[in-house]
Amino acid sequence: MNSKRALIIAGTVFVLMAVFGFFEVLGPGAKNSIFGQGWWLDNAENYSHLAFGLTFLASALFAAAPYRKGLAWTFGLALVVFSIYSIITYHIVHVNIEEPVEEVIYFALGDLILWGVTRDKKFLKGVE
Repeated sequence: MNSKRALIIAGTVFVLMAVFGFFEVLGPGAKNSIFGQGWWLDNAENYSHLAFGLTFLASALFAAAPYRKGLAWTFGLALVVFSIYSIITYHIVHVNIEEPVEEVIYFALGDLILWGVTRDKKFLKGVE
């Protein structure tokens, strides 16, 4: 596992969540989700998941290794902080966070990315 692979995995998960949300597997809305009130995505979440997923994938595929590591640190830390903050409030910037499913997903993906960065070869030297 390295930062590139972790960003590809996280980006793919986010894009799949967006696609499932748009095509009435996970939403939009609770009535269209196969999980009902337990886990559903609204269109704001679908668009944000799509944007984040494509950003993660583009960072993994097109950014040079040192920049990719910095981006991965930023993305991973942001996901972990976002998941912890969503425990305090479920409504963040017009996006409803369904607890605890989305919190766990965001925390797990953030941890995966951070773990991938620390597993990069020659991590302390900043060279891949």
